[in-house]
Amino acid sequence: MPAFTSHAQVTVGFSLVLGRVRPQPAPKDQDWDKDGVLNDVDQCPKLAGDPPDGCPSIDSDNDTFLDKVDKCPFEAGVAPDGCPPPDTDKDGIIDADDQCPTEPWPEAPGCPPPPDADGDKIIDKDDKCPMHPESYNGFEDSDGCPDKLPEKAKEWDKRPLEGINFETRSDKIKKGSEKTLDVAVAVLKEFPSLKIEIQGHTDDVGGRDFNLELSQRRADSVKRYLVEHGIEESRIKTTGFGPDKPIDPAKTSKARAKNRRIEFKVLIDRPEGASSSDDGDAPTATPAPATGGGK
Repeated sequence: MPAFTSHAQVTVGFSLVLGRVRPQPAPKDQDWDKDGVLNDVDQCPKLAGDPPDGCPSIDSDNDTFLDKVDKCPFEAGVAPDGCPPPDTDKDGIIDADDQCPTEPWPEAPGCPPPPDADGDKIIDKDDKCPMHPESYNGFEDSDGCPDKLPEKAKEWDKRPLEGINFETRSDKIKKGSEKTLDVAVAVLKEFPSLKIEIQGHTDDVGGRDFNLELSQRRADSVKRYLVEHGIEESRIKTTGFGPDKPIDPAKTSKARAKNRRIEFKVLIDRPEGASSSDDGDAPTATPAPATGGGK
Protein backbone atom coordinates (compact mmCIF):
# COMPACT_ATOMS: atom_id res chain seq x y z
CA MET A 1 0.00 0.00 0.00
CA PRO A 2 2.67 2.62 0.78
CA ALA A 3 4.52 1.84 -2.44
CA PHE A 4 1.40 2.56 -4.55
CA THR A 5 0.82 5.93 -2.90
CA SER A 6 4.36 7.03 -3.65
CA HIS A 7 4.04 6.04 -7.29
CA ALA A 8 0.83 8.06 -7.71
CA GLN A 9 2.46 11.21 -6.39
CA VAL A 10 5.30 10.94 -8.86
CA THR A 11 2.86 10.46 -11.73
CA VAL A 12 0.86 13.58 -10.87
CA GLY A 13 3.95 15.69 -10.62
CA PHE A 14 5.14 14.58 -14.00
CA SER A 15 1.76 15.36 -15.57
CA LEU A 16 1.87 19.00 -14.35
CA VAL A 17 5.24 19.62 -15.91
CA LEU A 18 4.05 18.27 -19.23
CA GLY A 19 0.95 20.56 -19.19
CA ARG A 20 2.79 23.91 -18.54
CA VAL A 21 2.75 26.43 -21.48
CA ARG A 22 5.98 28.40 -22.15
CA PRO A 23 5.26 32.14 -22.90
CA GLN A 24 6.02 33.22 -26.42
CA PRO A 25 7.60 36.57 -27.34
CA ALA A 26 5.19 39.10 -28.76
CA PRO A 27 5.20 39.42 -32.52
CA LYS A 28 7.33 42.34 -33.70
CA ASP A 29 4.48 43.80 -35.70
CA GLN A 30 2.27 44.25 -32.62
CA ASP A 31 1.71 47.54 -30.76
CA TRP A 32 0.32 46.71 -27.35
CA ASP A 33 -0.09 50.31 -26.11
CA LYS A 34 -1.47 51.58 -29.44
CA ASP A 35 0.92 54.52 -29.56
CA GLY A 36 2.11 53.89 -33.11
CA VAL A 37 5.51 52.58 -32.00
CA LEU A 38 5.84 48.80 -32.56
CA ASN A 39 6.83 46.63 -29.64
CA ASP A 40 10.25 45.71 -31.01
CA VAL A 41 11.44 49.36 -30.73
CA ASP A 42 9.07 50.58 -28.02
CA GLN A 43 11.00 51.07 -24.80
CA CYS A 44 7.70 51.45 -22.96
CA PRO A 45 5.53 48.84 -24.80
CA LYS A 46 2.71 48.86 -22.25
CA LEU A 47 2.59 52.64 -21.78
CA ALA A 48 1.45 54.86 -24.61
CA GLY A 49 4.14 57.32 -25.60
CA ASP A 50 5.67 59.20 -28.49
CA PRO A 51 8.17 58.38 -31.20
CA PRO A 52 10.92 57.47 -31.48
CA ASP A 53 11.19 55.44 -28.23
CA GLY A 54 7.50 55.02 -27.48
CA CYS A 55 7.75 56.42 -23.97
CA PRO A 56 5.54 59.25 -22.64
CA SER A 57 6.82 62.82 -22.94
CA ILE A 58 7.15 64.03 -19.35
CA ASP A 59 8.46 67.44 -18.18
CA SER A 60 8.43 67.17 -14.40
CA ASP A 61 9.81 70.69 -13.78
CA ASN A 62 7.84 72.40 -16.58
CA ASP A 63 10.90 74.00 -18.12
CA THR A 64 10.08 72.73 -21.65
CA PHE A 65 12.94 70.19 -21.45
CA LEU A 66 11.52 66.65 -21.41
CA ASP A 67 12.78 64.49 -18.58
CA LYS A 68 14.45 62.08 -20.97
CA VAL A 69 16.83 64.85 -22.15
CA ASP A 70 16.75 67.06 -19.06
CA LYS A 71 19.90 66.73 -16.97
CA CYS A 72 18.04 68.34 -14.06
CA PRO A 73 14.50 66.94 -14.52
CA PHE A 74 13.23 68.20 -11.16
CA GLU A 75 14.73 71.73 -11.30
CA ALA A 76 13.47 74.22 -13.87
CA GLY A 77 16.37 75.25 -16.04
CA VAL A 78 17.52 76.75 -19.29
CA ALA A 79 19.39 75.74 -22.43
CA PRO A 80 21.40 73.81 -23.23
CA ASP A 81 20.87 71.08 -20.62
CA GLY A 82 17.70 72.04 -18.74
CA CYS A 83 19.57 72.85 -15.55
CA PRO A 84 19.30 76.17 -13.66
CA PRO A 85 22.04 78.72 -14.47
CA PRO A 86 24.83 78.54 -11.90
CA ASP A 87 24.62 80.65 -8.75
CA THR A 88 27.78 79.72 -6.88
CA ASP A 89 27.12 81.79 -3.75
CA LYS A 90 23.37 80.99 -3.66
CA ASP A 91 22.38 84.62 -3.26
CA GLY A 92 19.70 84.56 -5.94
CA ILE A 93 21.82 86.41 -8.50
CA ILE A 94 23.16 84.05 -11.16
CA ASP A 95 26.89 84.02 -11.77
CA ALA A 96 26.50 85.65 -15.18
CA ASP A 97 25.02 88.77 -13.51
CA ASP A 98 26.90 88.54 -10.21
CA GLN A 99 29.99 90.73 -9.93
CA CYS A 100 30.97 88.82 -6.79
CA PRO A 101 29.89 85.23 -7.57
CA THR A 102 31.54 83.76 -4.47
CA GLU A 103 30.31 86.39 -1.98
CA PRO A 104 26.60 86.14 -1.20
CA TRP A 105 24.65 89.39 -1.39
CA PRO A 106 21.01 89.38 -2.58
CA GLU A 107 21.03 92.82 -4.20
CA ALA A 108 22.47 93.76 -7.58
CA PRO A 109 25.26 93.68 -8.56
CA GLY A 110 25.65 90.82 -6.08
CA CYS A 111 28.53 92.27 -4.06
CA PRO A 112 28.34 93.08 -0.35
CA PRO A 113 28.97 96.76 0.43
CA PRO A 114 32.58 97.70 1.20
CA PRO A 115 33.41 97.89 4.90
CA ASP A 116 32.77 101.17 6.71
CA ALA A 117 34.05 100.62 10.24
CA ASP A 118 33.02 104.01 11.66
CA GLY A 119 29.66 104.16 9.89
CA ASP A 120 30.16 107.58 8.34
CA LYS A 121 29.25 106.35 4.80
CA ILE A 122 32.82 106.79 3.60
CA ILE A 123 34.18 103.32 2.88
CA ASP A 124 37.34 102.33 4.66
CA LYS A 125 39.53 102.27 1.56
CA ASP A 126 38.71 105.96 0.94
CA ASP A 127 38.56 106.95 4.62
CA LYS A 128 41.67 108.62 6.05
CA CYS A 129 40.29 108.01 9.55
CA PRO A 130 38.44 104.68 9.24
CA MET A 131 37.89 104.32 13.01
CA HIS A 132 36.63 107.88 13.59
CA PRO A 133 33.52 109.21 11.81
CA GLU A 134 33.61 112.28 9.63
CA SER A 135 32.18 115.45 11.17
CA TYR A 136 30.05 116.85 8.38
CA ASN A 137 30.36 120.62 8.65
CA GLY A 138 31.25 121.77 5.17
CA PHE A 139 35.01 121.51 5.69
CA GLU A 140 36.85 118.56 4.10
CA ASP A 141 33.74 116.42 4.38
CA SER A 142 35.08 113.76 2.02
CA ASP A 143 38.27 112.72 3.87
CA GLY A 144 36.46 110.71 6.56
CA CYS A 145 38.09 112.50 9.51
CA PRO A 146 36.53 114.50 12.33
CA ASP A 147 37.40 118.17 12.06
CA LYS A 148 36.24 121.67 12.89
CA LEU A 149 35.17 124.46 10.60
CA PRO A 150 38.07 126.91 10.25
CA GLU A 151 37.79 129.96 12.48
CA LYS A 152 38.09 132.25 9.47
CA ALA A 153 34.94 130.70 8.04
CA LYS A 154 33.20 130.89 11.39
CA GLU A 155 34.02 134.60 11.52
CA TRP A 156 31.51 135.14 8.76
CA ASP A 157 28.96 134.41 11.46
CA LYS A 158 30.55 136.30 14.31
CA ARG A 159 32.27 139.50 13.25
CA PRO A 160 30.67 142.53 11.63
CA LEU A 161 31.23 143.00 7.92
CA GLU A 162 31.41 146.32 6.16
CA GLY A 163 28.54 145.29 3.92
CA ILE A 164 27.75 144.59 0.34
CA ASN A 165 25.85 147.45 -1.22
CA PHE A 166 23.85 147.69 -4.42
CA GLU A 167 22.46 150.48 -6.54
CA THR A 168 18.81 151.17 -5.76
CA ARG A 169 16.48 148.61 -7.33
CA SER A 170 19.51 147.14 -9.11
CA ASP A 171 21.92 144.19 -8.87
CA LYS A 172 24.92 146.41 -9.55
CA ILE A 173 27.41 146.18 -6.67
CA LYS A 174 28.46 149.57 -5.32
CA LYS A 175 32.06 150.57 -4.90
CA GLY A 176 33.22 150.03 -1.36
CA SER A 177 31.84 146.50 -1.23
CA GLU A 178 35.10 145.01 -2.50
CA LYS A 179 36.68 144.79 0.95
CA THR A 180 33.96 142.46 2.21
CA LEU A 181 33.96 140.43 -0.98
CA ASP A 182 37.75 140.13 -1.05
CA VAL A 183 37.73 138.67 2.46
CA ALA A 184 35.35 135.98 1.21
CA VAL A 185 37.60 135.33 -1.79
CA ALA A 186 40.65 134.94 0.47
CA VAL A 187 38.91 132.50 2.81
CA LEU A 188 37.56 130.39 -0.05
CA LYS A 189 41.00 130.23 -1.65
CA GLU A 190 42.65 129.23 1.63
CA PHE A 191 40.13 126.43 2.21
CA PRO A 192 39.34 124.98 -1.22
CA SER A 193 37.00 122.31 0.15
CA LEU A 194 34.50 124.95 1.33
CA LYS A 195 31.34 125.40 -0.70
CA ILE A 196 28.87 128.17 -0.06
CA GLU A 197 25.37 129.31 -0.83
CA ILE A 198 24.97 133.03 -1.44
CA GLN A 199 21.56 134.11 -0.22
CA GLY A 200 19.98 137.36 -1.35
CA HIS A 201 17.37 139.19 0.77
CA THR A 202 15.37 142.40 0.30
CA ASP A 203 13.00 144.45 2.42
CA ASP A 204 9.23 144.38 1.99
CA VAL A 205 8.84 147.59 0.00
CA GLY A 206 7.35 146.91 -3.42
CA GLY A 207 5.96 143.77 -4.97
CA ARG A 208 7.07 140.38 -3.72
CA ASP A 209 7.72 138.96 -7.19
CA PHE A 210 9.98 141.87 -8.06
CA ASN A 211 11.88 141.51 -4.78
CA LEU A 212 12.34 137.78 -5.26
CA GLU A 213 13.80 138.34 -8.71
CA LEU A 214 15.96 141.23 -7.46
CA SER A 215 17.36 139.21 -4.56
CA GLN A 216 18.29 136.39 -6.93
CA ARG A 217 20.06 138.76 -9.30
CA ARG A 218 21.99 140.32 -6.42
CA ALA A 219 23.10 136.90 -5.18
CA ASP A 220 24.18 136.08 -8.73
CA SER A 221 26.17 139.34 -8.91
CA VAL A 222 28.09 138.40 -5.78
CA LYS A 223 28.79 134.97 -7.21
CA ARG A 224 30.03 136.55 -10.42
CA TYR A 225 32.47 138.70 -8.44
CA LEU A 226 33.86 135.66 -6.59
CA VAL A 227 34.21 133.64 -9.80
CA GLU A 228 35.95 136.53 -11.56
CA HIS A 229 38.44 136.58 -8.68
CA GLY A 230 39.38 132.92 -8.94
CA ILE A 231 36.75 130.89 -7.10
CA GLU A 232 35.39 127.86 -8.97
CA GLU A 233 31.80 128.36 -10.03
CA SER A 234 30.92 124.80 -8.94
CA ARG A 235 31.60 125.76 -5.32
CA ILE A 236 28.90 128.43 -5.24
CA LYS A 237 25.13 128.16 -5.16
CA THR A 238 22.80 131.18 -5.18
CA THR A 239 19.27 131.64 -3.84
CA GLY A 240 17.03 134.70 -3.72
CA PHE A 241 14.57 134.88 -0.83
CA GLY A 242 13.20 138.36 -1.48
CA PRO A 243 11.39 139.74 1.58
CA ASP A 244 10.42 136.31 2.98
CA LYS A 245 13.10 136.02 5.71
CA PRO A 246 13.40 139.37 7.44
CA ILE A 247 15.76 139.83 10.39
CA ASP A 248 13.65 142.64 11.84
CA PRO A 249 9.90 142.55 11.17
CA ALA A 250 9.47 146.21 12.02
CA LYS A 251 8.40 148.61 9.30
CA THR A 252 10.99 151.25 10.09
CA SER A 253 13.73 152.36 7.70
CA LYS A 254 16.34 150.98 10.10
CA ALA A 255 14.70 147.55 10.18
CA ARG A 256 14.34 147.49 6.42
CA ALA A 257 18.02 148.36 6.01
CA LYS A 258 18.88 145.30 8.10
CA ASN A 259 16.67 143.11 5.99
CA ARG A 260 18.37 144.16 2.75
CA ARG A 261 21.37 141.88 2.88
CA ILE A 262 23.56 139.16 1.43
CA GLU A 263 24.33 136.09 3.54
CA PHE A 264 26.86 133.30 3.08
CA LYS A 265 25.99 129.78 4.17
CA VAL A 266 28.56 126.98 4.24
CA LEU A 267 27.17 123.93 2.45
CA ILE A 268 27.56 120.51 4.04
CA ASP A 269 28.65 117.76 1.68
CA ARG A 270 27.01 114.84 3.51
CA PRO A 271 26.59 111.57 1.55
CA GLU A 272 23.19 109.94 1.31
CA GLY A 273 22.43 107.86 4.38
CA ALA A 274 24.96 109.58 6.64
CA SER A 275 23.61 110.58 10.03
CA SER A 276 23.19 114.29 10.70
CA SER A 277 24.18 113.69 14.32
CA ASP A 278 27.84 114.04 13.35
CA ASP A 279 27.39 117.40 11.68
CA GLY A 280 29.59 120.21 12.87
CA ASP A 281 28.46 123.80 12.97
CA ALA A 282 27.85 125.11 9.49
CA PRO A 283 28.08 128.88 9.77
CA THR A 284 25.84 131.40 8.19
CA ALA A 285 27.45 134.74 7.54
CA THR A 286 26.61 137.79 9.54
CA PRO A 287 24.18 139.69 7.36
CA ALA A 288 25.86 142.37 5.29
CA PRO A 289 23.47 145.32 5.31
CA ALA A 290 22.83 146.55 1.79
CA THR A 291 22.82 150.19 2.85
CA GLY A 292 22.17 152.63 0.07
CA GLY A 293 20.84 149.83 -2.09
CA GLY A 294 17.15 150.65 -1.97
CA LYS A 295 15.25 147.40 -1.84
